Amino acid sequence: TGDVLETAVGNVFFELDGELTTPRLDGRVLPGIARAWLLERASVVERRVSVDEIDRATACLVTNAVHGPRPAELSGFSAPASGSLADRWRREWETLISA
Repeated sequence: TGDVLETAVGNVFFELDGELTTPRLDGRVLPGIARAWLLERASVVERRVSVDEIDRATACLVTNAVHGPRPAELSGFSAPASGSLADRWRREWETLISA
């Protein structure tokens, strides 16, 4: 099975086993502004994320410089649109841009 890398418009993070996880920059993933912001502030595990793993994610979020971190739904998978980590980082981004 393949690896999850990013979305068409941003980077992707999953809450897996209570940890915020994202694919590492290995030449196939673009380094994003919001991705870098989140990596500086959150405890994020950068590692290979297989397609098989995302079905057990408790949350998914995507990041880009326009919207920052935001909860995402995964079509065909059971990950909910929001979770504790996804909601926290979305709120912190919104506080940053409204200041």
